[in-house]
Amino acid sequence: MKKSFYKQLETLQQEAVDTLLSLIEDKGSESKVGAGFNTLAIKKDDLMFNLEGGRYLMEVFTDGRNLTLADNKGYHYNWSCLEDEQYMQVTDHLIEEYSDEVEYILTDDAINGIVLNEKIQQEDLHEYYITHRESFLEKLMRWIGEDNKDKELMKDDLKELMTWKDEYILSSNSTNSYLGKHSAKFNETCEELLKLNSEL
Repeated sequence: MKKSFYKQLETLQQEAVDTLLSLIEDKGSESKVGAGFNTLAIKKDDLMFNLEGGRYLMEVFTDGRNLTLADNKGYHYNWSCLEDEQYMQVTDHLIEEYSDEVEYILTDDAINGIVLNEKIQQEDLHEYYITHRESFLEKLMRWIGEDNKDKELMKDDLKELMTWKDEYILSSNSTNSYLGKHSAKFNETCEELLKLNSEL
């Protein structure tokens, strides 16, 4: 009986691992902590478990065969560093979070083909608007060349945005905040824009 129980547990764990491997391949994004692989980000604060020396769980990735954890400083850990209950909580969270996740695709003036009302940007009805990343980089380079008090900040933005791969990004109307597909608030912001658009 005991042997049968552990066998069933092993089967369930392997099924969960297979699901996570598939999700990483399909929906993983570039690591924010230098893991060097596509990752799934932990999105609940209470699941960012302490791993070592005050560092906490941030991402899960794979080297092609094994699942590995990454903390907020980019250090890597085996899954065995988690307690069984933590392991199940993290696994359930990632499967729930990413299996049902809608993929939002930005184009010149639309999200998933839904054209946004131009009033949203013209009247600053939302904090973010869609912009073409490479065109925005050209603007940044022009502004940096001018006598601008924010020149150093713009240089930092330029350096960061040049590492992104998004064709289109979300840019703030009032700050130097930018969102790409890998950003934690990207999906939430796309949802807000679409909801606002539907109300206009």
